[in-house]
Amino acid sequence: SGMPDGPQKSSLIQQLTGSTGRRIIASHQRYDEEGKRMSELQSWPVDEKESSGTLKAIHLSGPIIYALRNGGTLLIDEVEAKMHTKMTNSILSLFLDPEVNTRGAQVLFTTHDTNLLNSLNLRRDQIYFIEKGKSENSQLYSLSDIVYPDGKKERKESDRERRYLEDRYGATPQIDFSQFQPA
Repeated sequence: SGMPDGPQKSSLIQQLTGSTGRRIIASHQRYDEEGKRMSELQSWPVDEKESSGTLKAIHLSGPIIYALRNGGTLLIDEVEAKMHTKMTNSILSLFLDPEVNTRGAQVLFTTHDTNLLNSLNLRRDQIYFIEKGKSENSQLYSLSDIVYPDGKKERKESDRERRYLEDRYGATPQIDFSQFQPA
């Protein structure tokens, strides 16, 4: 069970006492067999028929709105999981927009979506990589830490996704099939 014991459990129960839950209903336009729009909408609870990406966006919406309204830092592991790249990009862009993010909220996220290296227009010091070593240790470093043999750093206009996939930044999976024996 994920429920804490002792004083933590009592405190959690006290915080939730009197709370009310909300059920979110999705409404979609209906069409007849000829593709003509019908006057009524079809509705259902989102947790019954919506995609896992839509559900993730709904679940993230509360913490995102809270962080943007109040400031602070929001941590999201594998932000892209279950969501389309455009959805992920739109959500993260809220934190980069000074007109939306008036309280200086930050989002720290992990991702495997290499497209975000270009699409978010992040500074070099906002991009970090984790390189797993041969002895299973991990090293964290920023794109701004990378210096090429000629002493130059990565240019702002570089195609970061392409360069990452070319293994110029490290932190890419090393897959060895040399010992693989097909059955």
